[in-house]
Order: sequence, then structure tokens, then C-alpha cells
Amino acid sequence: FPMRYSKTKTDRSAQRTGSHRYSTTAFQSDGFIDTRHTIRANLRERQRMEAVFGPEVIRLARRFHWCAFLPGLLSGVHVQGLDCLPLAHESAPILAFAHKKLLDVLVIIEILAGRPLDRFHNITIIGQAGLFNGIYAYRDLIPNALKTPRTAPALAAVSSRAARTLERWFRLVNAHPVYREGKDVPDTESAYVDPHFGGAYILGKDFSDFKKFAARETRDTIIQVLNHMNADGLNRSLILLPEGGYGHDGSIKELHEFVALAAHRKQKPTYTITITYDELCPDRLGRIASYVRICKPALPPTERTPDSTRFFLNQLRNSLVHETVIVPSHALAAGVRYFRNRRQTFGWNDFMKRLYLTRDRLLQSGQPAAPTLSRDDMFKKHVSRFRSTYGARWLRRGRGGLICHEPSIGRYNRSERSVDDVEWNYNHVRHIPDLMTD
Repeated sequence: FPMRYSKTKTDRSAQRTGSHRYSTTAFQSDGFIDTRHTIRANLRERQRMEAVFGPEVIRLARRFHWCAFLPGLLSGVHVQGLDCLPLAHESAPILAFAHKKLLDVLVIIEILAGRPLDRFHNITIIGQAGLFNGIYAYRDLIPNALKTPRTAPALAAVSSRAARTLERWFRLVNAHPVYREGKDVPDTESAYVDPHFGGAYILGKDFSDFKKFAARETRDTIIQVLNHMNADGLNRSLILLPEGGYGHDGSIKELHEFVALAAHRKQKPTYTITITYDELCPDRLGRIASYVRICKPALPPTERTPDSTRFFLNQLRNSLVHETVIVPSHALAAGVRYFRNRRQTFGWNDFMKRLYLTRDRLLQSGQPAAPTLSRDDMFKKHVSRFRSTYGARWLRRGRGGLICHEPSIGRYNRSERSVDDVEWNYNHVRHIPDLMTD
């Protein structure tokens, strides 16, 4: 593991006695806790974890934990605020996560499995229905070029088979599907039967029957989730992504009203949890670091009125925007964007001068910052990573200096985002003033 920690007196005593009541301060780096250490400590008391989730869920989480750090995925998940979560004997909260990309699944598993054991609650999850029925795998993971009327039935069969495995996993952790208008439920019948969406091939229903089915499933999910939060003294945390899907341009979208309904009906606090990826600074194995911040809880609405709901949702959204941890990728994206907009050549020294000015403005904003941004030695290391990866493709040598190479910048994952990687990363911090001014 790249981050070392020294064992506290409690840790050494725990090794002798067989119990493990760890102090999270032993795993901290500048206020962030590496989940690999906390999960490793939790697994020493596996019976306590299984008492909450059951042995099958813990085995599954352990497999995902191992997979999370494979090449091309995550180099670390660093969390700030784990000790803010309520204790296990207290009322379980609502946890509202920002939704950035597919890696969120692994990050959320790391957060939930890495919580201190004295803050473990069982969970109920609301997830997009496409993950349960194969629509997501077919729509977002299979290239559109392969989808034709001839190939669609075979591809749909593969997606449905994969979905059955995913659904079994989701059911183990009390996950329930919600059909989103425009995503899981297309706006028109022509979009539904189009091979690029594949609804008719995967679900075997005509459009009108599918819309009725989706509405019924979503209604049943809402009823089940509200019941599960306190049924039979289970005291479960509600896990949801209140935007209802990716922020395809990197920004935080408007939040769905269900989170306000659940908070009001159950009178539970809502903790917003921001997720950030330092994706422009991968390590030698192509892995990126994730930084997570658990924010102060928002009190539930006291009344069910439009104004009260709007105030509550704005409070959550502002928290997700302004509590997002700033990482080197955000400064680098702002630096590239500055020269890209000016459409002129520049030197590497010019870029570095602009980069450090941007970094200073980000740090002065008061928004949470990763140690890789605030510490000079770590920042230089991450700039070097950028220069040898994305920078080598985006910043090309031209007449008179460097230029921003638009064809390279224009290559990005279009199933995950609607803008290029420069804009996607910049949009995380675009609300901070003066980033683009001289």
C-alpha cells in the first residue's frame, strides 16, 4: 500500500486480544482515510460484519474490494468524514451520493465496507432499473456500431444473462429498481424498438405494456423502500443517487424529489457524499485516485410543501457542488482550457505558470482540497503523471511552441459523458470565480 500508517496502542492491544477496535486517526493522511486500511481492519472482525449484512454479502464485497484496485481502475479511495456518520444504535441516515461514472459502484462499496464497525447500518438501495434488466449493459457498454437488427437479438441475450447475475447481487443488498423517464423508459416508441436501445429485444414487451410495467415497478419500489427503512426494527440506511443518473457533463444535476419525500416521511437526516476522481493523473498501471467527502447532515423537511421541498433539495445540491474535493485534475483541466480558448501557441513554462495560478485560486476558494493538490511535492508528481499521459496527447509541439490538439481532446467516452474530458473536469470547479481570468 502506498500510504503507511503507524499502529496505535489500541491496534497493538487488539492484535493480542483478538478484537480490533481501531482508531481511524491511525489511517489518516491530511484528514483522508484510505479505505484499504479500514476494510482490512474490519475483516479482522468479520463476524461483526456478517451479523449486519450476512456472509454472502461480505464475500461479494471482498471480491469487489480486490477487483477495485486492478490495473485501469482505482489506485485508492480516500474518505473524509467517516466519523461523522451516526453510531450503529442510532437512527440510520439517508446517504445521498453524487454520481460521476461507472467506477462509483466500486467507490460506494469501499465506503460502505470501510465504515467503522460501530457505525455499521444495514442498507436499502435504490438503483437504476437498467442495471437489473440488461438495458444498461446493452445501451451503455456495447458500442452502437455493433447494434443492428440482425445482431440485436444475440447482444440482447448476452446483456440479459449478465443482468440476471447483477440482479442477484443487487437483491442481496436490498437493492430495488427505479425506471427513469428518458433513460430506462424512452420518450417514444421508435426509440424503444430501435436496436441502439434494445428494449423490445431485451424485455419482450411492446411499448405500452413496458410503460405500465415500469410505472408499477417504480411505485412498488418506493413503497418497499419507505417500509424497509424502519421495518421490524431493521434500522436501514437508504442509499441513493439523487440525480437519478450520471452528471454527463461533470456538473451536479437537479435532484429528484424522492429524497425529500423519504427524509420527510421518516424524519431522518440526509448525508450528502461527494465523489471526485483524479482521472487526468493515472499511475503507471492506469489507475486513478478517488476522493470522497461525507458532508454535514441536512435536517429533514418539517412539512411537505413545494417551498420546503425546494429548499431541502437546493441545500443538498449546494452541498454536493461546494463540498466536492478539488484534485490536481481540476487545476490541469482549467489550465488546458485557458490556452485552448485562446487558440495560440504557448510554452511549457507558460502552462506551468498558469497552472500554479489556477491552483492558488482553487486553494483560496475554501473548498475541500486533496493533499495531492495542496502539497507541493505531491502536486508536482501528479503534474508529471499528466504530462506523460494526457498531456502528451493533448499538448502537441507546433510552430512556435505547444498547441492544444483538438482531435486528441475530442476522443472521450461518449457513453459516460456528453462533453470532452477537459470540460468534464473543469465543470467540477467552474463555480469558483476567476479561474479563467488573467
